[in-house]
Amino acid sequence: NIVLLIFANYQFSQKELKSSVEHIQNECHLLHNDMKTQYHNVILCSNELISTINQTQSYYFSNPANSYLKSAFNYNLHLFSFVDSVVYLTVNDKIVCAGTDREPDLSKIKEELLDSIPSTGVPQNQFLNIQKRAYLGTDSPVLTFSKRVININTGKTLGYLFLNTKVATISSMFDNLNQNYYIINSKQGIVISNSESTSDPDSYSFIYSAKTGSQVINIDKKKHMLTWTPAGFLDYILVNETPLESLRSTFTINMFLLVLILILSTITIIFLIS
Repeated sequence: NIVLLIFANYQFSQKELKSSVEHIQNECHLLHNDMKTQYHNVILCSNELISTINQTQSYYFSNPANSYLKSAFNYNLHLFSFVDSVVYLTVNDKIVCAGTDREPDLSKIKEELLDSIPSTGVPQNQFLNIQKRAYLGTDSPVLTFSKRVININTGKTLGYLFLNTKVATISSMFDNLNQNYYIINSKQGIVISNSESTSDPDSYSFIYSAKTGSQVINIDKKKHMLTWTPAGFLDYILVNETPLESLRSTFTINMFLLVLILILSTITIIFLIS
């Protein structure tokens, strides 16, 4: 009977493991959708700001226009919580910003960013890899959106718009999930994490060849289940890392109880025989 119970417990644990993996996959899929929504919200925010910039109809912002833009920028930061700061550089080298820790560095912005933005044609939505860009007025690593701003009537370039999302803002999406989540890519390794990762970034190399999946790997001599899906922006991948033992907790407890029952039964039989 004990053997049958152990077998039944094993079968139950396999079903429990499968159910847990499916739950994690569903959670990853929901996070992917949330991130994709925020990605599009950044673009929507840029469209609102560009419309506001066009309403000023001026290359050379007077103080009233500057104040109007700053107020509009702050309003949109409140409206689009995924965007932490806005920096707008005009063609005459004036900067209007909101949400920054300090004043952006004009010369550095021109040196580091303007060459990557096409100066002609239809303005393109561009997202730049997550990294530190202190010259945009923020010390934290950021996901940066950039776009050339044109006058919608004449097509002339008015300036360049940069929207920044801090790493902490992105990782806050994982705060209430009680799971270890990472955002990685093949060039940078782990760029965002809601926990201290002890794993070697190279251990994720097999992930880059498949868009989604699940696999058990060894981390610090313990088995972990990795589940991954596209993060929803650029080439970043969302990874869930869960210790395998936590997915089999019921199996472990049941095995402990069964072994305890077996020991007690053996002692009882020995006592009765003697």
